[in-house]
Amino acid sequence: MNPPEHLKSDLIQLLPRLQRYARSLTLTSSDADELLQSTCERVLLKWQQFRPGTEFDRWAFTIMSSIRSNYLRAGAKRNGSGLVDAETTLVANENESPERRRYLDEVVNRVLELPIAQKQTLILVYVEGFTYKETAEILSVPIGTVMSRIARARATLAGQLTVTGFKRVKPYNSDEIGVVKL
Repeated sequence: MNPPEHLKSDLIQLLPRLQRYARSLTLTSSDADELLQSTCERVLLKWQQFRPGTEFDRWAFTIMSSIRSNYLRAGAKRNGSGLVDAETTLVANENESPERRRYLDEVVNRVLELPIAQKQTLILVYVEGFTYKETAEILSVPIGTVMSRIARARATLAGQLTVTGFKRVKPYNSDEIGVVKL
């Protein structure tokens, strides 16, 4: 039995988001394309498992995350943490100042250097706009794990990023880092 037309249409509309997510999870665009193709194939083959009343995009993202996790678990090679060039991930507005462009490039590069679990979680929450609860369901982890990954990623990024015209300061009775305008 073939999938219904509305499901095919929903999948087509979701392709740009799935492709963006696949590129964030893989090292090369060919690996991303392969992951996207595997995801689409599984969505179309397993369409009867989709429960009406649930969010189709969450279901498809869950499938993609599962395929990627299974691939890694199966002992596939892991070639570091840089996934895609900043130029292909973020194109700064041409009206942006050179300082702002450099900062945006630095942010993207630092996010791409995060461990895969933190990077995956950040992308689902901040790029794809899923809630913590939805992200937990997609990744099949407790919501506390999502919160922890986000907190660790934020702390890592805050400790690494430099901001032109700002300096980092440490509050007197806290381990948190603050930013003060010079």
